[in-house]
Amino acid sequence: MGLPVPSAVRSFSGVQVVQQDVVQQTIVSRISFQLSFMRMIQMRKVLFAAAAAMVFGIKPAAAQEPMKFFVPSTAGPALSGPRGIAGADEHCQLRGYAAGFGDFEWRAYLNVPASNGKPAQKAAERIGSGPWYNLEGDWIASNPAELTGGGHGLTRQTAVAEQGGKPFSAASTTAPEELLKTGQADSRGFYLCFAR
Repeated sequence: MGLPVPSAVRSFSGVQVVQQDVVQQTIVSRISFQLSFMRMIQMRKVLFAAAAAMVFGIKPAAAQEPMKFFVPSTAGPALSGPRGIAGADEHCQLRGYAAGFGDFEWRAYLNVPASNGKPAQKAAERIGSGPWYNLEGDWIASNPAELTGGGHGLTRQTAVAEQGGKPFSAASTTAPEELLKTGQADSRGFYLCFAR
């Protein structure tokens, strides 16, 4: 007399096939265990940090503002190109997405000339109301008036690319502050990107 065949196993054309639900339950159980373990480790870190703060008087670090400004790490399409400002905005959007900030609506800081019956638009009018911070959490400006009026924090050091790096760090490049004044790309095709 043979051993009973487990209910989780059935014979089909002489081949024993393990039911998918058993496999799925096993995978779900393993994932649940891993998540529980990760939560336990995270909770221990939080408790340890809280205990250290109480014992040593350590203040918790302030949450960093999300990146809403960057200089694209690669030159973008020219405003005079076939897609015009749409191509420049798309370049900012794609670079922002690649850096993990694709949820924002990114705009190129470029003056748009009047065309096809549409009025001209200044760069500062296209980028929303602020505030803006770079990838490193440095303040750039709180509103468009600060950007255009000189009360901003944009320098060669704070003009950071979407994934790090400083495209304007060399003295031979145009100062990024100049791009705020002109609303144009520099001679290399670099311009500024702001999130609305």
